[in-house]
Amino acid sequence: MATVSRSTQCLLLFMTIGVCVVSGNFCYQCADTKVGGDCQTYIKTMARARHYIENPPTSDDEVYEKKKDLYKLFVKNCTLYHQGYPNETLCVIETFEYRGQMNMYMRDCTDGVNFAAEYTDVRRPRADNQTYCERKGDTGTYCVRMCRGNFCNGPFANSASKYLISGIVWVIIVLNFISVFQEVHHGM
Repeated sequence: MATVSRSTQCLLLFMTIGVCVVSGNFCYQCADTKVGGDCQTYIKTMARARHYIENPPTSDDEVYEKKKDLYKLFVKNCTLYHQGYPNETLCVIETFEYRGQMNMYMRDCTDGVNFAAEYTDVRRPRADNQTYCERKGDTGTYCVRMCRGNFCNGPFANSASKYLISGIVWVIIVLNFISVFQEVHHGM
């Protein structure tokens, strides 16, 4: 069986979903107009889409083949947004609520200046992963959370498995500590 080089895998992925991991300028993209929509609940799907961008699939990956159209709905190459911040990926989550009801929830790329709605508050949003909100008269509250880095506006790929592994390592450390403590205590 022939092995496929990383650049060939990247080219195949690019031809399949129109993105490539070489430049690494990606954000999650999606939008909802209600609470509990796909953009807010398809967290595992988004994480899996990120995983396939960062680790291009092999040609025999059946899971990827079945869901590749779904995955590409949640990923956006943000290279065209590098106007104000060259070589830097800025991602955003924007929300608009009216009388406690979610009217917009959006993940996307940003140039750091332009957003889905006009943001006029003196405190301009910064790429610090903090939420900046402003009242829009009687129409509701508009919020912007901007961050810096690939896929920073959504879930981390394999984040659940990372926590599981770190938890297992923590348990092993504690058990070793107890074992050493018992040996020292019984050895006296």
